[in-house]
Amino acid sequence: MESHALIGMRGKVITVGGLCLLFGGTSALAHTARPDTWQRPSTLTTPAWDWDPPHDEVCLKVPDVLGINGTNWTENSRGLFIALPVGTPPVDGWPVLLDLTIFDFLTKDPCGTEGKTPPALYPHEPPVPTGCIDAVEELCGPQLNSSTGTYDECEECVQRESATLHSSGCSNMSLAQVVGPPKAGWRVPLCPQPAPLATECKGGLSRQCPLQHMVAYNDCIECVDNAFLTNHSKCNRSLSDARALYCAAYTKPGFTMTLSPFASPNATGMACSCFNGSEYDCPPPVNGHHARGSGCDIDVFAGGMWWQRTKQFAVANGIAVVVVNAYLLDGWESYPEEWDGGYDPPFFTAFEAAIGNPSSTSALRVLNPRQIIVHGWSGGAQMVSWVIQLYASGLLGRLRIVGGIMSAGGTYACYYEPPLSRGQCSNCTPGGSSFGALLPCSNVTKAAGQEPLCNYCCPERFTEQWYADHPDEYATHPWTFLFQTRQDSGADSCAGAYYHDEMLRHGAHSEFLHVPMENENCYTIGVPGDPAVPAGDTFARFCSNPNVSSINHTKGFASMVEPATNFMLSAFEFHADSSTYT
Repeated sequence: MESHALIGMRGKVITVGGLCLLFGGTSALAHTARPDTWQRPSTLTTPAWDWDPPHDEVCLKVPDVLGINGTNWTENSRGLFIALPVGTPPVDGWPVLLDLTIFDFLTKDPCGTEGKTPPALYPHEPPVPTGCIDAVEELCGPQLNSSTGTYDECEECVQRESATLHSSGCSNMSLAQVVGPPKAGWRVPLCPQPAPLATECKGGLSRQCPLQHMVAYNDCIECVDNAFLTNHSKCNRSLSDARALYCAAYTKPGFTMTLSPFASPNATGMACSCFNGSEYDCPPPVNGHHARGSGCDIDVFAGGMWWQRTKQFAVANGIAVVVVNAYLLDGWESYPEEWDGGYDPPFFTAFEAAIGNPSSTSALRVLNPRQIIVHGWSGGAQMVSWVIQLYASGLLGRLRIVGGIMSAGGTYACYYEPPLSRGQCSNCTPGGSSFGALLPCSNVTKAAGQEPLCNYCCPERFTEQWYADHPDEYATHPWTFLFQTRQDSGADSCAGAYYHDEMLRHGAHSEFLHVPMENENCYTIGVPGDPAVPAGDTFARFCSNPNVSSINHTKGFASMVEPATNFMLSAFEFHADSSTYT
């Protein structure tokens, strides 16, 4: 890893259009560059609101590999969507914003049958390992017997013993198969299965949770959690029974984005009847988790149009953008326990071999492997942190990560359960609330004498294990840019702040933004009078509608677009002195 002389600017506070911006660490240094190398534009170009950057669709061939427990990961080739700046590529290639999507774009399938885009819901789930089955039978034997145990008791036992079962080779999906309900391609569940739902119970749930609106199986579970309160008298059974039996009918394949990965923010909003004025009476669906409704793409209620705007700005200002489809829905392997033998390592190997390779026949040829910033939203934010851990550990070959952008998330160490959780999360309560809860920061819960919920807990004073073990190397930590709502419905509300504060504590460069409190209700469409909202935004006028509501799990907002763009330009400029790969 390269080292740089640092100029300290810790804890500085600046104001951009009324927005409070905190940043620290190193300042951007000017570099003298050859005329044919990449140079930061002297002024920021503002693209048209309705501009769709042209892009290439590329199939990155990823070979089948032997994975954990004898699994053969197949059809792993990834669709890449690449937008290049206008003009002749620099001799060292365009700097790259690598956008790790958690939901696939499907304008077409660039990989044909070699890479299903998207794959089926759980298309290549490995068989439940024998060691996992043995461990479940040992720990939950009485509950597995239909004469001595029930579905509720069996599910509760598996959840209670999940930490021990994980150490015995059980993945989360292995445990889902063990508990049930049965699904095509899964092993027969070990837990006793409940009797069918009563007709009136199923009817009540279907009215509140229509399966055709479910993005994924977990969305169905979360919706039933909410709907059960008004239907329990009809259901006459436990919540876990209702969840299992109703959602067993869920067969929809993994969700895909209907628009182009480079659709303009105008096109993104116009496709959504909730935003274009034709039917503005639909708040975010109750199933919440990155959800979709009334023709809207799944992230639009979280400010997706502003991330589209950020990609516009990047391309217009000399940054290539590469959007990458995930292998599984919201399934980037952002944790060490499943990395070795997983499906994502061969993708990164293939990407490292192709980017900047003169023999490549695609746009990857003109990209700079030494100038990469990685972005992720929600679970993708954890993947950004994991990529930084891989880079610091020397596991990404010639790829150099110079920055990370994390929206609604933080370190990859978030959301672990004991004994793997750390810091104030060490004794967190496993499981907990489903998506949509508005909980205080986990350290606030801990200070009040309660244990935070594991699935809403990120540790303080930790970014990545490499830097915990080598704190002197924070000087070369990739720069970071994080943003979040003040109360997050799908993450620890301080996930970004904890990560940012630890960066600053070590003098590393980090910038952090909150959605302005007064804008939280309708940041997704823009607030009238906000100077960051362009004149072309025809959606902001609906902000006064009482039905408007934004999901508190942001992917972007108007006043983060230019700061994010300037962050990328500064990071690439700072690192340009040693960016050329030879």
